[in-house]
Amino acid sequence: MKATMLRLAAVAAVALSAQAAVAETITERLDDRNYFADGKDAWDKVCARCHTTVDGKTDQSVGPDLSQIEYDADTLKHFVRNGHLAMPAFSASHISDATIVEIADYMAKNIYKGE
Repeated sequence: MKATMLRLAAVAAVALSAQAAVAETITERLDDRNYFADGKDAWDKVCARCHTTVDGKTDQSVGPDLSQIEYDADTLKHFVRNGHLAMPAFSASHISDATIVEIADYMAKNIYKGE
C-alpha cells in the first residue's frame, strides 16, 4: 500500500511538471513580444506587407493606402480581430491588444498624413 502511494505521488509529480512546461510554452506563444519589438516592428512585419503608405503608389498593395485613413486603437483592433475584405483576421495569439495599441500609435505619428 505504501509503495503504491509512493508510485502515485511520483506519477503525479511528473504529470504536474509536464503540465507546467506546457503552460509555459502556451504563455510564451501568446506573448507577441517574442515576435514584435514594438508597434513599428509589428507594422513592418505584418501591416506593411499589404498596405501602402505612399499615396497608393505601391504596385504590390492589396489593402488601402493607410496614410490617408486615420484609425484610433479601437477601430484598428476591430479590423485586426475581424478582418475586412481581403484582410484576414488576426487573433490575440498572433497580435496582442497591447501591440495593436502600439501599431495605432505608430500609425498616427508616422503613417497618417491627413488630407
